Amino acid sequence: MRKVVKNICIGKTAEADEFVSRLVRLRGSGNVKHLDWGESVTGLGHCMEEWNGSGEMEMHVYLFPERKEPALRQIRAICCKCLCFKSCVIYLWDSGESRPPSVFWMEDFLANEEECRFYRFPFARPNIWQIGLKRTFDIVFCFLSLVLLSPVFLLCALLIKLDSAGPVFYSQLRIGLKGKAFRIYKFRSMRVGAEQGKPELSNEEDPRITAWGRIMRRYRIDELPQLWNVIKGDMSLIGYRPERDYFIEKIEQVFPLYSLLYGIRPGITSQGMVNYGYAENVDEMLERLGEDMDYLRKLTVKPIRQDLKVMLKTVQVVFRGLGK
Repeated sequence: MRKVVKNICIGKTAEADEFVSRLVRLRGSGNVKHLDWGESVTGLGHCMEEWNGSGEMEMHVYLFPERKEPALRQIRAICCKCLCFKSCVIYLWDSGESRPPSVFWMEDFLANEEECRFYRFPFARPNIWQIGLKRTFDIVFCFLSLVLLSPVFLLCALLIKLDSAGPVFYSQLRIGLKGKAFRIYKFRSMRVGAEQGKPELSNEEDPRITAWGRIMRRYRIDELPQLWNVIKGDMSLIGYRPERDYFIEKIEQVFPLYSLLYGIRPGITSQGMVNYGYAENVDEMLERLGEDMDYLRKLTVKPIRQDLKVMLKTVQVVFRGLGK
């Protein structure tokens, strides 16, 4: 029997309202409840009664703290009720600010509970000067890079043509800022018509990859045309790995918080790419997603330091040929 996922969101903040709307579209209105903190404890009880007998069930509880911190006894009561379920996941909205005492208590309380997992999830709120500074740097850096690397572009184009028949560039629809689709550009590293039918992820021994394409991937040369995506405003130098809608739907069935990434531009490089690398299946995409979520959380606290760390690691990956 397929496990039923029930979702309870507690808190009536703007972020909560936006998240609940997307969760309803994803999971269905019958599997989502939105409560305010005043009715959270009794509301959880009512939900248990209503959903009793729904078969094998996992409950996901999303906590959105408001200006006034909930009483510790209220948090304790919520956690205790959640433990009544055989499988439960508790998420706490973490804006990157100092955590209230109840959060530390919750982490300690649930640390040894095998059937109940606890995570903090982020929401990026970069201010105007951070957005402007990052965007200005992106445009200047990418424009200069396109000029200085033009001989590399010409050499790559020649080698691609000599290696296999087909166009030099390859484009694909990805989902980026505000959940909007855009066309991403790359140097073609696979034979023409490599993907037939449903979308496929590549792997290290993928026979569809050409000889020169394999070298480009190792040194991430195939990503260079995305400098144009950055200038256009579709992407940033550093962000998260943009995915296709087909794979996003599969990811969100397991991790509905993926949409939080839509608050920033995707990047040519990312914390997930330098620390994890390319993913060969959806499970690996979910593991890499943890890195991107961690980047999103840190972006609200020390954005410049975080981007510099990712940039330095990217340089190491490129020059050491650690891509695949």
